[in-house]
Amino acid sequence: MSAPTRVDDGNFAVIAQNGSITWENPLSDVGDFDHFIARVKKRVDVSSYTSGVSLTPGTFVSGNGSLIGYLVGLGTPGLVGNNLIEWEALYANVPANRVEPSSTVYTQQWLQQNVVSAELSIFEITNKRATNVLYEYYFKNTPLPVLIAPRLEQLENVIFAFGGWRIFNDGEQVLAEDSEHSRYLGDIFVRKSTYITWVQRVVLQ
Repeated sequence: MSAPTRVDDGNFAVIAQNGSITWENPLSDVGDFDHFIARVKKRVDVSSYTSGVSLTPGTFVSGNGSLIGYLVGLGTPGLVGNNLIEWEALYANVPANRVEPSSTVYTQQWLQQNVVSAELSIFEITNKRATNVLYEYYFKNTPLPVLIAPRLEQLENVIFAFGGWRIFNDGEQVLAEDSEHSRYLGDIFVRKSTYITWVQRVVLQ
């Protein structure tokens, strides 16, 4: 890369964009056409370089109008000559929440009752089930809680219910497993929750 030439009135103390923005739409394949990533190259005198703060907003003009993105990543700065430093700043907006169809192996639990003693126990069937997977995005400083999937556990003659287990309605959407949380970009995180459709049945022993 050629070194820029200093101008008469400039000491490059103010960060400036170098070149055009590179746009990406990484979630367009799942129907989110509004989510974007903007790659911006910036330059400044090395003595004035600051790395920025994650989630610092930036405004960008594209074919879709004015867009707000958050600083989610910074490339390694490097000298390009004349005491100037250049780096890539990565900006993104928060993706929209979405639901995707999928499948999983799921163990559905029911209570079964002995017709003679009236004692309760757990009845289970494990099979492959269609699922709806919900993706929800949030900032690190405003986290979403971990969702606990409903389940039953039996210790001797005592049955314990977790995650709000109850006798669900037939066709009701029920969380199949505890929600998963992961970093998406910078301080933008995603909660992934997998749901199955409950199948009701009466179990007698």
